[in-house]
Amino acid sequence: MRCFEEEDESAAVKIVHEIMQKESLRCDLVFIANFANFVQAFIFLEKRSETLVDRLQVFDKVIDNIHKILGIVGEDIKSKCDKVISANKDLKEIKSIAEVLTGKSNAQVIGMNIESAVCFKYAPVTSAEVERSFLQLKYILSDRQHSLTPDNF
Repeated sequence: MRCFEEEDESAAVKIVHEIMQKESLRCDLVFIANFANFVQAFIFLEKRSETLVDRLQVFDKVIDNIHKILGIVGEDIKSKCDKVISANKDLKEIKSIAEVLTGKSNAQVIGMNIESAVCFKYAPVTSAEVERSFLQLKYILSDRQHSLTPDNF
């Protein structure tokens, strides 16, 4: 049953109808299935209650899943992912800190004292969470906080 006659359909409805008829749509939807686990991974990475070690394990699983994507587009995605990760110098440092937290490495090896390394136990790994943390600190340290004293911490 059709709600609209052909001449009454809006341009958007016509475009969607044409897209739905394309054979490539089915292939595209199957390809998108490669990324189904990303939503859960992103939600997990943004949780504040998760440890740095757990977050990096989820991050590594996502990277492993990206490397399993087949085809030409999969190769492009892998190379872009590898390029972004290799350019991120801080990721290597965060992974080194995680090794200290799991006992696989010594804090002095990475040039950090153990007290500083422990502060990273719940460190955020997503830019959204880092920005959220900075906004909270900015609010706490704002001049508008007139009654802020060391006792309030």
